[in-house]
Order: sequence, then C-alpha cells, then structure tokens
Amino acid sequence: MPEFTPERSHDITIYGEKPVEKEVKLDFYDIRVEYKGKIYSLLRKREKVTVKYGDEFILYVDIVNYGELCCTPEVKIEDLETGRIIFDQIADTVLCYMEGYTFKAKFTMPEKPEWKLRIHIGYIWAGEKTEYPGLKRII
Repeated sequence: MPEFTPERSHDITIYGEKPVEKEVKLDFYDIRVEYKGKIYSLLRKREKVTVKYGDEFILYVDIVNYGELCCTPEVKIEDLETGRIIFDQIADTVLCYMEGYTFKAKFTMPEKPEWKLRIHIGYIWAGEKTEYPGLKRII
C-alpha cells in the first residue's frame, strides 16, 4: 500500500441544530378600567379615566404568554405611594403559547387627585403542560 504524503489541511465546522430554548414570555395585552358601565382601555387605546372619590371601579389586567413554556401566572398590584401590595392573585389555569388570561380586581377610589399603581406580572410555576402538578401542590 502506498504511503500518504500530506500536502495541505483545512478545518471546517459543521453546525448542528440548536435546541429550542423554551421559556415563559408573559406580557401585558391590555389594562382596562370598568367604571359606570363603560370600559376604558388604558394600554392599547391609551384612554384616560377619571373616577370620583368613593366610587367603585373594576381593573382588568389582560396578559398573554408568548413563550414556548407553559406557566401559572400571578398578578400583584402595588400602591406606589405606600409601597404596599393591594392585590395579589394567582390564575386558576395554565397558560401555554399564545394563550391569554384576564385578572379582575375591584377597588374603591381613595380621596386623592391621582392614584398611582404599579402592576407586576409573573408566574409561580413553569413547565410543560404535561408536567403541571395541579394548583393544590403549587399554592
């Protein structure tokens, strides 16, 4: 058998398919206020609402999961003046890709010219839908 005589070498790289990074991607879809039978869209339509002192109103927080990983979402609403969490609710469902959920909170307008609130969205469980342990185990 003749002997191999090396002349030149060249290195190449063959790339494999990267595994899809599955993650939760929660985002706000809309934040709405229902007051005296009318619904105001604060986020999507940039509407403004004025609520009279002592009147009740309903705040709706619509969220959607754009991620590939399912989750059980939670919303916390913070009063920016006091720093206290005035609303904290865990959804009674699992949100997967492109699924949405609406949180509903009822408030009474305090005696102030402006009530500044911060709405936090997050989740308490994430995984594949088949792995979901059920609410009893995660609450």
